[in-house]
Amino acid sequence: GRGRKRAYHLDRPPSETDAPLEPNHTHFVFVESPPTADAQSDDVWTSHYEYYEQLKICAESRFGCPRVMLVLRGGPLSMRHVRSSLAAGAVLVIAAFSGGLASAIYEYVQTGETPAGWGAQAADFEYLRSVNAQEAAQRVEQEQQDGVEADAGER
Repeated sequence: GRGRKRAYHLDRPPSETDAPLEPNHTHFVFVESPPTADAQSDDVWTSHYEYYEQLKICAESRFGCPRVMLVLRGGPLSMRHVRSSLAAGAVLVIAAFSGGLASAIYEYVQTGETPAGWGAQAADFEYLRSVNAQEAAQRVEQEQQDGVEADAGER
């Protein structure tokens, strides 16, 4: 294989050749790095991202793992990944004051206006707003249904 080799143990401290496993966890997934594009290419990040997206889809479908995407800084390319993650049912966690896209999303949610410098992504921000509004409406509907069922059960 490629890269550095590691031995995984429960009873050894980390070193150049050993990596500890968390003893309170019951399952571990070991993943070999994906094939990479030329190190000078923009495709390196994209190939890694797409590889791990497929891994998350597999984990969710086979093991019922929830999907969460942490948005920390990020640029215009990150918006594509945010949209695809949302479309796949992921929950977004936005590090609002980290800068970049994360801060722009936060600003848009607060003001309803596309942040300065992000005009090319105006449609993407509107998409995020519509997905958020749709999710909120579904939650309200579910809460109302749950309330009706609870009231019927008390009678």
